[in-house]
Amino acid sequence: MEILIIDDEKVSMQLLERLVTRMGIPAKVIWKRNGVEGMDYLDQANQKGSGFPKVIILDLNMPLLDGWSFLDIYSQNSDFEKQNSTVYILTSSISGYDKARAKKYEVVADFISKPLGLDEVRVILQKNNLS
Repeated sequence: MEILIIDDEKVSMQLLERLVTRMGIPAKVIWKRNGVEGMDYLDQANQKGSGFPKVIILDLNMPLLDGWSFLDIYSQNSDFEKQNSTVYILTSSISGYDKARAKKYEVVADFISKPLGLDEVRVILQKNNLS
């Protein structure tokens, strides 16, 4: 089972990895630093037919390809939608506009403000039958 985190801040990945381990969840945390790397990873997983991540945790503000652009591409790719991954936005933004915009994407399950905590990870894992 894989959890993909797409965030330019390595500390987010390290925190998620630590929390998943502390909870005793046998999930592999994959870290990609921006939307381009994240999209490349998903393209390769799709082409190889290998396991798609069950959960994608996505930052909005990143270099090269931001979270919004990633969501636009992801949502338009029918092969990705068939994989049934759940996307969670993890961001430092507290903007009501960003929250409303996120709700327009069917693939987005929730909008979480940084930092990611144990309670949020627990809810994500439970909602995706990973706990």
